[in-house]
Amino acid sequence: MYGVPLASDAYAEVRHRDAAGPPIRAEVAVEQAEFGFTVAYGALRPGVWDLWLRPAGEGGPRVRIARLLDAIADKRPFLIHPRVPVKTLYGPVEAGPYYTRDNDLSVTVTAAG
Repeated sequence: MYGVPLASDAYAEVRHRDAAGPPIRAEVAVEQAEFGFTVAYGALRPGVWDLWLRPAGEGGPRVRIARLLDAIADKRPFLIHPRVPVKTLYGPVEAGPYYTRDNDLSVTVTAAG
């Protein structure tokens, strides 16, 4: 994390890109300039989910989670994460993180054949 300190009430949001509704909220674990959070794939319905950080909590800005400040201009072809099969309330899906055209981190969830 660069440029913004994480407050004690910082949290992450996972928002469905195409559907209205509240985001899924996740606590962040903070250690110096690094943070992490967990959201179970089973909680995500099919679609694309964008990952956001609320570094100052509810009253502060939303910041897109991305990977910047390295020598890779377009991460999509090089930083490929595995997709995993998951059983959900929406049926079987395949889910996994990926980098967008803007090097933001998102998660895609698709119905399994």
